[in-house]
Amino acid sequence: MTRKEGLKIAFLDSWFLEQSQGSGTTVAIRGLSEALISMGCIVDIISPTIKNRPTIMRRLLYNFLLPLKFDQDNYDVIVGFDIDGCFLKPKRHDNYHVFLHGIAGEEAKFESGFSRMFLLFLSLLERNNVSKAKKVFVSSSHSQKIASQFYQLPEDKISVVPNGIFLRFWEETFQRQLNKKEVVPHIISVARQYPRKNTSFLITAMKEVVFRIPEARLTVVGGGPMVDSLRSQVSELGLSENIEIVGEVPANKDVVNFYEQASLFCLPSLQEGFGIVFLEAMCSGLPIVAMNVSAVPEVLGDSALLVEENDLQGLSDSIVRILKDDDFYKTLQLRGRKRVENFDWSRIAERFLESLVV
Repeated sequence: MTRKEGLKIAFLDSWFLEQSQGSGTTVAIRGLSEALISMGCIVDIISPTIKNRPTIMRRLLYNFLLPLKFDQDNYDVIVGFDIDGCFLKPKRHDNYHVFLHGIAGEEAKFESGFSRMFLLFLSLLERNNVSKAKKVFVSSSHSQKIASQFYQLPEDKISVVPNGIFLRFWEETFQRQLNKKEVVPHIISVARQYPRKNTSFLITAMKEVVFRIPEARLTVVGGGPMVDSLRSQVSELGLSENIEIVGEVPANKDVVNFYEQASLFCLPSLQEGFGIVFLEAMCSGLPIVAMNVSAVPEVLGDSALLVEENDLQGLSDSIVRILKDDDFYKTLQLRGRKRVENFDWSRIAERFLESLVV
C-alpha cells in the first residue's frame, strides 16, 4: 500500500461503544478512528448490533458471523483488534492487520482459576488472528517483545504505535488544576478492577498515607470483578472514611470530573501494555505514582515517581512526598504536560498511517 489519503478502513471491534464502561482498548479504538477521519480517511467501526456489555459468547458469536456479514471488498484496510477477526479469512493478504492492545497470554500470568483459563483461550484466538495478518500493531516496545515471544512473530512484522489522547479536550482541565491554590490530599485511581491492576496494594499503602496525612482520601473509579473485594478490604482496614470505591461510572464526563476533583493519580498496576489512564492523568495536571513494570516507564519517563514491585513503603512514601512537597508537585505537573504532547492523537494517527504504507 502506497497511499494514505482517502483510505477506507474497517476496524473490527466486539467491545464496548461507551468508553467509560470499556477498557483502554475501547478508548484507543475510538480515539484512533476519530483522528484518522480528521486526516481524510474513512473509518467504519464494525461492531455487534447489540451494544450492551458483551459476554465472551457474544464476542465469539460476533466473530463467527463476521465472515457472513462483512464485505471485505469495501475496504482498503481491515484492522482486527485483539481477537476480533480471528475467524475471518482475508481475501487479500496485504490489507489485513491486527492491533493487539493487550497480550492475553501475558495477562493470564496475573490471574488464576477460570479467569486464567479464559485468557489462555483468548490467547489462542489472538495467535490465530496475528498469524494471518500482514502487520501486527502493538502499543509499546514492551508489548512488541511479549507478542514476539508468545506468538513467535518476526520482528519486522510488528510495528509499535502508541495509544494517544486529544490534548485539546483536556486543556481547560489542566489549566484549572495548575491554578489551584493548594494541594488537597486527594488521590484517584482509574482502572477496570482486575487482580493485575493491584488496587488492593494501593489500599494497603493508604493505611500509612492516612497515618501521616490524616485528611488524605482515595477514590477508586472503575468496575470489574474485584470491586466487591476491594470494598471489603477498605472496611476491614477501617478506612471507610478515607477511601471510596466508586465502581463503574455511567459516562466519560463523569470520569473527567473525578480527575478534576483529585490532586494525585496512582495506579500500581503490575502489567500494562500501555495505560491510557496515565495520559489522562498527565493531561489533567495530576502528578503520578506507578510501578516500574512492563510498559509503564515507556509511557511516563521522568514525569512520575516509579516504585519497584512489592515496595509497599516506597508506594506510601512516594504518595506522601508529592502531596507534601509543593515545588516537586509543580515540577511533576509540568513534566507530565510536556511528555503527553508526544501522544496527541494527530501524531499517533500519522504514525499508524506511515506504518501501513511501508
